[in-house]
Amino acid sequence: MLKFVLQRYLFDYHQVLSIVNAVYYFFILLGIFTASFFFYRRMLQAGYPKRKVTSFVLMMALFFFPLGYISSRAGGILHYPLKSWSLELFYTQITSGTLHTFHASLILPVAFFFLLTVLFRFAEMRVVDMAFMHVPLAHAIGRLGCLSAGCCWGKPLSFTVFGSHFSFTNPVPLYAILANLTIFFILSRIYNRIYIGGVVQKVASGVLSDQAGLFIRIREWLAWPFGLIRNKGGVVGGYLVLYGTVRFLMEFIRTNRIEAFGLTQPQLIMLIFIMTGTLILLLTQKNPRYLAPSSEVLLGPLPSGIKTEHKPRNLLLRSRMNRYFPLVSYLVCMFVFMGAVLYLVSRGYVRWPFTGSARLATVYASIMTYLPLFILAWLSLLWLKWARIPFVKQFAWKKFSNVFFVGIIISSWYSMYLLMRNPVDSSRTAVWLPVIILSLLNAFSEEIFYRLTLFELLRKFVRSTLFVNVIQSAVYALPHYFIGGLQFASFAFLYGMLLGLIKEKNESIVPCVVCHFIIDLGNIGAPLLLRPAIYF
Repeated sequence: MLKFVLQRYLFDYHQVLSIVNAVYYFFILLGIFTASFFFYRRMLQAGYPKRKVTSFVLMMALFFFPLGYISSRAGGILHYPLKSWSLELFYTQITSGTLHTFHASLILPVAFFFLLTVLFRFAEMRVVDMAFMHVPLAHAIGRLGCLSAGCCWGKPLSFTVFGSHFSFTNPVPLYAILANLTIFFILSRIYNRIYIGGVVQKVASGVLSDQAGLFIRIREWLAWPFGLIRNKGGVVGGYLVLYGTVRFLMEFIRTNRIEAFGLTQPQLIMLIFIMTGTLILLLTQKNPRYLAPSSEVLLGPLPSGIKTEHKPRNLLLRSRMNRYFPLVSYLVCMFVFMGAVLYLVSRGYVRWPFTGSARLATVYASIMTYLPLFILAWLSLLWLKWARIPFVKQFAWKKFSNVFFVGIIISSWYSMYLLMRNPVDSSRTAVWLPVIILSLLNAFSEEIFYRLTLFELLRKFVRSTLFVNVIQSAVYALPHYFIGGLQFASFAFLYGMLLGLIKEKNESIVPCVVCHFIIDLGNIGAPLLLRPAIYF
């Protein structure tokens, strides 16, 4: 819009572009500093020390834009097809890329924010909720830059009224501004309900006071469907669900390229937003640790001579670190390792060990290729030791359950189906020994990774065994998606759920290893024993 007006009166293209860019970045900075100002006021109202809050907010305001700019540039790699990804392209995007994306711009600022909350020793969950409440406000103001610069607009819209034909481009930034302001009002109401007890007094259930102004009434009506969100973390989960849903729907009128499953790249990422937010809301509902009274008591320094039953702040912070860090660091290391393996295999630096070969020596060499993964699986037990979770008993099998026999039947049937679907090459029977070794290594490695280490770390954080089982199965299915696509990943997810149930009912991972070994005889043996020409 601004670009069109300037081009009408200015003929210098570079001058027009510099003005448009200046206006664009002005609104982004304005959004950051406006949100920082309101965040600063909220922190003071919550009773945090003014000097500490001032330093905290100043560091946020100064570093958020450059960090967001770098991560936004790096996230521009998402606009390229997956096959073209490389370290060179990633480096080029960071140093001189022109493609930006909002959800990628949150990565480094959010990581920096969490680091600051730990360093300044704030009550993390309340401060996080407070910060995420102001993200849509900053986003709405920043979208004014998109609206003025003419970027991010959508598909053409045409309609006819009383014989007159109208056609214009969908002003998607305008829709985003209105949607983000709505989300901001909803989240502010949720925050007040959780930590302050609500700013609007009700004379009866569901009835607002007559003295309530129109602005407060609108905010109440918008937040009414989210009345069940009354626990700490509800603002974070609510933001991820609300923004993820709005952005997912807006993509249908935008012009981004379809990537997979008929969805664009932002839509695929927004599905992750929605699932993560839903999981946070479910976890905070299930865990009484997140229940917040109407007025939260801050854990600040106490005057001398006053006794309290609360733990000192440093002990509480250390207990939280001991609770969260083993799980978070384990997941980060696991995803980094998955990405490294995918990169090395896709580039041809490492041969995938479960692929057929005409030479027997090459098949035996696959065992050596897989050994580092087997060693890493046993090293993952260090995270359980760090979290002080006993795990030795998980290798003892004293209890049997019917679900184990169900797992044996399913594993045996599927393994035999893979091996009997096509005739085995009689000249390749010598491959059976490496097939057995690889199946045993893979069964132990994956069960230790997922059903032991990840399962136990999650169970310390989440009380519901069902949610623990779903999460570990989803993480287990992720590498299988890159190996065999969506169908293989769906089967891996269901099989991971079954193995998690077996582990829970038998109180041991040994029956899981047995079932996994049987099914791997087919999964690994099929490509190694069958003729490559007839293996589908």
